[in-house]
Amino acid sequence: MGHYSTAAPRFMRSVGTLVIMNTDDTVLETLPVISDYVEAMQREYTLTPKGTGLTITGSHVQIHLEGVDLRALERGRTPCNTALVYHSDCGISIGTYSEFFIQLGHPAYLYLDAGEWPSEKSLRFSIGKTQVIVGEASPLITFLTEPAFRDSDNFPEGFSELASVRLIGHNHIQARMDLSKALYYLNAHYLRPLGMFARLMKVRVEFEDPLGMLSGAKDFGSMFAKVPRSRLRKRADYTTIEPLILYNHAAQASNVEQFLSFYRVIEFFTNRSALASIEIMRGDRTVTANDILNFIVSRNEEAMLIQLVQNVLTAAQKKTLTSYAYRNRLVSDVSPKSFAKALYAFRNSAIHAKEPELAKTMLPDPFKESEGIAKWTYVARVIAERSIKTLNT
Repeated sequence: MGHYSTAAPRFMRSVGTLVIMNTDDTVLETLPVISDYVEAMQREYTLTPKGTGLTITGSHVQIHLEGVDLRALERGRTPCNTALVYHSDCGISIGTYSEFFIQLGHPAYLYLDAGEWPSEKSLRFSIGKTQVIVGEASPLITFLTEPAFRDSDNFPEGFSELASVRLIGHNHIQARMDLSKALYYLNAHYLRPLGMFARLMKVRVEFEDPLGMLSGAKDFGSMFAKVPRSRLRKRADYTTIEPLILYNHAAQASNVEQFLSFYRVIEFFTNRSALASIEIMRGDRTVTANDILNFIVSRNEEAMLIQLVQNVLTAAQKKTLTSYAYRNRLVSDVSPKSFAKALYAFRNSAIHAKEPELAKTMLPDPFKESEGIAKWTYVARVIAERSIKTLNT
């Protein structure tokens, strides 16, 4: 049970304010934000005022915050204390103690309402020498993150209502790997029988509003009224339904799943593109049977993709798309062949995870989003649409 040190300066409360005083009763700091967390903090930690600062001591962690650190929290900023490491807006590390906010969910739900731990009792296990505690967020992580990151519209009850994973055993660098291990055991063993999953939770909620609908700048009715219409426009009656199903699935997917879904459309047509090339070669009297045979035997997945890009894009489209890829540093030159090879390499990095080739693997990072995914997704979407238009009639 946390307590105040009898030998240390004492806390005195006023209305909504915690006054830290020394033994001479000289007022050093008036910090209302601290008083909001004292009651919860003292249940688990010893709080010891020292000078203008505060030392927080628990069973697995200790940190001293200077007055400047406390004032930073008061102003809604994170302390600059080098002993305290912030993992963006989702976790903290202090020495060999780390804690990360997590969120529980179920694949059937479109969004997750909150991150509460649905039990008063924590779940505990160990991974090697690391102790893992899964349960309600500690008063410490709440105190060190809520003043800086809280948005009352998104977390009206505060961060104390959230769930967290506490890790005791390694520094902040190893802690990220320990978190992945802990989430694996949660997802593969503890939560799997329930059909649920756990994931890292970011507490700074930033809604993307590309259409201006959430901000009230636009409404869907007026926006949709601008969709081009005509009384009757004849559209191509495509012969094969499967790539259309794949495209529709891609349209509603997100992140790397969307890229891979559009790539599946492209992949569907690689064989058809090769057959079209063979038909052209057969009609060309300058092409020998041996040339056709060499073309066929040299077809691997990469070569077939290169051929498809050559076949479905016009000269202007190749120039536009390769220039886009070059400007966004997806390719090192603007040749269509290099462009197709880079697309194939990115696809492999998203699919394969052979241990000897991890340097070429795009491993998902729960702490950040990959900008390359969105750019390659745009490229894949354009090629998928062109493949449907030119090869599905």
